[in-house]
Amino acid sequence: MDGIETTTGTFCLNLPSRPQPDRGTILVTGATGYIGGRLVPELIAREYRVRVMVRARSPEYRERWPGAEIVEADAL
Repeated sequence: MDGIETTTGTFCLNLPSRPQPDRGTILVTGATGYIGGRLVPELIAREYRVRVMVRARSPEYRERWPGAEIVEADAL
């Protein structure tokens, strides 16, 4: 399996390198966590449409994930 080599290891196995428009927007829950915090920038860099779910809005999120749609919600 091919993965993305980074300074912290390999991740995002089998992620198409370019977005597939017919697949729509990707919703990432847990974006501020360990995995989500690495996945969201990768998806944005690959030009996917990304929607990030956070518990509370913060100006920091716009800077952290430019181009992503930020939505405030609680999965519980």
